[in-house]
Amino acid sequence: MPTSRSVPKKKPAAPAKKPAAPVKKPAAPAKKPAAPVKKPAAPVKKPAAPVKKPPPPASPGKTEVHGSQAAFVRFLPLARAIPSDQVLPLRFDPELAYYNIRVGVQAIEPQKAMLLAELPTLDRKRLSELPELGQALLFATRQAEAADAKPGPSLPELLQQGQKLRAQLLAAADTLAAFELLPGSQVDKIRQGRGSIDAARDLGDLAALYHKHAAAFASKTPVTLPQVQLAAEVGAALLARLSPGGARKSRVRPPSEALTDRDRLATLLQRWHRDLRRAAYWIWGDDFDAHVPPLLSRAVPRKKPAPPTPSAPPAPNG
Repeated sequence: MPTSRSVPKKKPAAPAKKPAAPVKKPAAPAKKPAAPVKKPAAPVKKPAAPVKKPPPPASPGKTEVHGSQAAFVRFLPLARAIPSDQVLPLRFDPELAYYNIRVGVQAIEPQKAMLLAELPTLDRKRLSELPELGQALLFATRQAEAADAKPGPSLPELLQQGQKLRAQLLAAADTLAAFELLPGSQVDKIRQGRGSIDAARDLGDLAALYHKHAAAFASKTPVTLPQVQLAAEVGAALLARLSPGGARKSRVRPPSEALTDRDRLATLLQRWHRDLRRAAYWIWGDDFDAHVPPLLSRAVPRKKPAPPTPSAPPAPNG
């Protein structure tokens, strides 16, 4: 029997090689993140113009009113026509009175037609001019204050000025009397005086003598009319400040013209304002103060009520 040949065993085939991995390309460099697109800058806004608040209404103590010279000149003749024994001294604040007058006149203004029909004798023009009269009083008050603050000459200065004027006027009077342009007897009588009070009287007498005979010696003397007027004023000022020996000295200084004019305007203002208040009473009756306040009326701010006081907690028992 044929012998069977041993078939050589085949070696198992080597495992198939895995395909080589594809060569990787180098990675592209990472892209930088794109810069964010800048938004265009917002336009710079101009600061809004501040809203102007309306000015608060004027009130006494905040706004100073200086008065009107034109009003002073206009109303002064009316004030000077008041008899001296009826002039009242100023005893109220002119600025406060001015604001209260404005309030009253504005309240009366819409009622003019009714006042014309029911009060035909009422001087409505005078009432409408009250604020202007208040301006005149304010101006007069400033003038009086300035005149009072301005110091006058001292008594020794007045005496020295008076002696100089007396000597000049007497020397010129002697020359005029020598030419019979002045009565020599009167000049001699003036010269006889002695002392400060007599010298002050001599100034007034000399001024009167020169005024009386001025036509006879016009332009024939070095004495001038202003010099004569000054002699009269200095003599009057000296007599007001000098007193005879042993007499009591008055401590009351005579009022100046500016002070007198101020008081006269204040008196006129009070009279006209009284008519304004009467018209207000006719319109509103007992409530007229709320519409036409008195000259010295002030607005009193209302006080806020105090918060209630918390009650104490009850005491613990035992």
